[in-house]
Amino acid sequence: MSSSRIRERLPNRRASEVFDFEVGGLTYTASFARFADGKISKVFLNNHKCDRADELARQQHVSAETLRIRRLLSDDISLERAWYEINNPRNRPTPQITIEAVIHSVRERCVAALDEPANIERLRRCDVRALTLINQRIAKLKDDSHA
Repeated sequence: MSSSRIRERLPNRRASEVFDFEVGGLTYTASFARFADGKISKVFLNNHKCDRADELARQQHVSAETLRIRRLLSDDISLERAWYEINNPRNRPTPQITIEAVIHSVRERCVAALDEPANIERLRRCDVRALTLINQRIAKLKDDSHA
């Protein structure tokens, strides 16, 4: 039996709550409406200075992560899309401990350790930077063992 959610419609006219807040020197306006039972139905975030802020941030050498977060606050990005991008593990750097765990197992059990299920899973979760670093370190281990 499949359960399907029925979309609950808001009335065309409804009260909404609006407030301003500041993050990183930029002022944002948030507004949201509620269903009759009090649940939040929609949230809107606005900042009319995002493009200018991104330009200034690049000039001031702001991190790529900060620019990405500012882009996600743009008017044309839905809250669901922003949440997904922020919470997607692929958008986070690989923890250094994961890299060290792979390298340790290769030192202990040679390159065959890369075929172990635990390391296959670790490598699957690595970002491109981490995979490049792991490849470089394994190559160095091979060079050191031949010297």
